[in-house]
Amino acid sequence: MTGEILFIKKTFKGIYGFIRCEDGNTYYYDTSSIVKGNYLKAGNAVEFDIVFLDDEKTKAVNVRVIQSAELYPELENEKKLEVLELLTSKLKQSFFVNCAIVPELLKSKGINYKEYASDLSSFIEKNFFGVFNVKKQIEINGKNTQQLLYKQVTRLMKYQRKSVVR
Repeated sequence: MTGEILFIKKTFKGIYGFIRCEDGNTYYYDTSSIVKGNYLKAGNAVEFDIVFLDDEKTKAVNVRVIQSAELYPELENEKKLEVLELLTSKLKQSFFVNCAIVPELLKSKGINYKEYASDLSSFIEKNFFGVFNVKKQIEINGKNTQQLLYKQVTRLMKYQRKSVVR
């Protein structure tokens, strides 16, 4: 079947949303439904299959993009490298960077993240997936801090462990 992504809701467990089909029906999907390598956005045209669940409900599976609704342009590679260098240099000073200062850091390089994504988290996820993560809220020294950017080190640590073992 084919349809259009109505919306995407991000949660701590992943994402979920609904797809509107040409026949007017809507179908639920979640993270497990999406074919690896597909980045969904509201308005994307998608192909999918339907499975019937035990409770007589339906679910979209094998969801894959067939036409992207390019709401935001892609950040150019040269600018990605500039941002990567900038954020990496800030993260050398500390393990975390308060996301409240990131928009100003980006502006210093002539980049307005709102031109490339709906919010800062989406901008980071879209352009630096696997390099940086954004936590919506974290507690440090008993204080709750909103949105912290940190470098993803788990892959690096796994790689270092494998190198030591060899």
